[in-house]
Parts: sequence; structure tokens; C-alpha cells
Amino acid sequence: MSNYEFHHIIRSLGCRDRLRMLFRYAAAPIVHGCRPSALLTVGICCFDSWMESKGELLKEMGVCCETLIIGNNTFVLFPYKVSALVRALANPPAVGILRARGYFVPECAEGSAPEAEELRARLIKSHLIPTLTERYVTHNAGINAEFPHEIGIFLGYPPEDVTAFIENDGKNYACRTHWKVYHEPDAAWEICDRIDRAKSAEADKLITTYFGRKEPS
Repeated sequence: MSNYEFHHIIRSLGCRDRLRMLFRYAAAPIVHGCRPSALLTVGICCFDSWMESKGELLKEMGVCCETLIIGNNTFVLFPYKVSALVRALANPPAVGILRARGYFVPECAEGSAPEAEELRARLIKSHLIPTLTERYVTHNAGINAEFPHEIGIFLGYPPEDVTAFIENDGKNYACRTHWKVYHEPDAAWEICDRIDRAKSAEADKLITTYFGRKEPS
């Protein structure tokens, strides 16, 4: 099922059911190991439903989640898996980008040793995601014109593409998938295909469960 078809089908649902479906759909690639995190923008009318369903949803999906911003019309969720982010941040170029953007990642947090991975897990919760959230909020408020493009590292984009995007101001890319690709388009398409298949499978399951194998007219 395509992204458009899924959103078209659930648009008439009440906030609680729509919120649950949107969250599970967005988190599916995280659960299936296709990416470490995701962004989900939801209408503000569903915020109360999110607060009511949050604990149950996070337990069901086995993920964590931060609310990046709460605006007048929408709010933005950042579901993620700590273990997946720990692996993503084992990549030295990824760490280099975060350091260049002002994040604190000590040398003892590098590498694959258990102690380093444990430290990265603590930093993710205590410093990295809170700093990203603060920068997202600041940008959204118009206080700082620069968007925190390092969010691409948290979302699992290849570090070389994140760097090239920043250096090229988002221009001159080779192709556009879930992100703007500057290096190794074939590999990028393969990653995106895995993400899309995970979301499509979850969409099919959700629609089948909710509507009993009969989609609404």
C-alpha cells in the first residue's frame, strides 16, 4: 500500500484511531531495523489522543519518542530506538558532523566496546536528543534561521550526504529519495525501498485489522 493510499484511507478516522495508525506506520521502519528514528507531523487536534495513547504505543512498538515541537496547527514527534542510534553513532563521520555542529561526544564514547556503547546510549538520552530538540524549537520559533540539518544523522542518512547537503545548501544532489542523495544513489534507493516496504506492510496490517479486510469506500 502506498503512502498516499494509507493516508487517504485513515483521514476520516477519529483522532485516537488515526493517531495510533500514523504512529505505528511511522515507527514500522524503526522496529524492522531499516532506520534508527523518524519524524511524524500530526494535527494538533490529535495531541490529547497522543498524550492518552503514548505509553501504550511506545510499549507496543518498543521505541522511545520525544515531542520536538508543539505548534498552533501541528506537533512533531521523533520516535527512535536507542540501540539503533547507538549503532548509527558508531560511525566516525557521523560523530564528526555532530561535533562540528556543537554537540558533545567525547572520545571515550567512540568505538564498539560495550563501555563506549553504554556511554553513547546515555548521551543520546541526556544530551544529544535534548540538544536537537532545543535547536528544532529555536528554529521553528524564528530565533535562529538555520535548520538543524544534523537531524539527518539521527534519521540514519549517510553522513557524506548530510555533509554534502549542508555544503551545497540542499542543491546539486544526484537524486532525491527520502533525503537528497549526493553519493551512492543505488545504495540510497535500496535503503529507501526497505523503509517503504516496512511501512507498506504495516499499513496493510493496520487497515486489515481495523476494517476487517474491507477498506472504506
